Amino acid sequence: MIIRKLFCTAIIFTILLGLIGGCYPADKATSKESLQPAEDLKKDFKLNLYTDKNDYKQDEQIKIWAVLEYIGPDDQITIWHGDPYISFTITDGKNFNTGGGVFSVLTSTVLYKGKIYTFNYIKSGVYDNNSPDAAFWQEFYNQKELYLHKGSYTIKVQGAFSINESGNNVGNNLFEETNINVN
Repeated sequence: MIIRKLFCTAIIFTILLGLIGGCYPADKATSKESLQPAEDLKKDFKLNLYTDKNDYKQDEQIKIWAVLEYIGPDDQITIWHGDPYISFTITDGKNFNTGGGVFSVLTSTVLYKGKIYTFNYIKSGVYDNNSPDAAFWQEFYNQKELYLHKGSYTIKVQGAFSINESGNNVGNNLFEETNINVN
């Protein structure tokens, strides 16, 4: 009899909990009306990626940089971002993947129409000290200049910023890619 009462009480409690939970409005962050597409940053910004050449020898330093220009309708624009707001990644499509990290602080920067902003590639990334390839990554990050082993690599630069003060809807459509070969 006691088990039956406990079972009935548990069922009633579960039903009441479901009814009470159903009375609250849906979270705004997941409601259909609040979902917005990512900003189309390509209409207001021009981002170009450069390397000093496309084919390298294994002992040659690789130079990479990007330029960003605001081309929108106003004389200036405030962007909201972490650090950095231009992010580089390099991959061979297999085991070599580096870059892309952005510190999640929210800050703002004013960009002026027609001014060219240049960003040189700087190594960034993390690795596990206990992984079998930890020595490789430690040597890679300790060396300031960029040298890569033989192979084909895709380099990508991406704008990691928003024109929305909340910092949401970071426009991931602002990016450029290029390929290089190391022989």
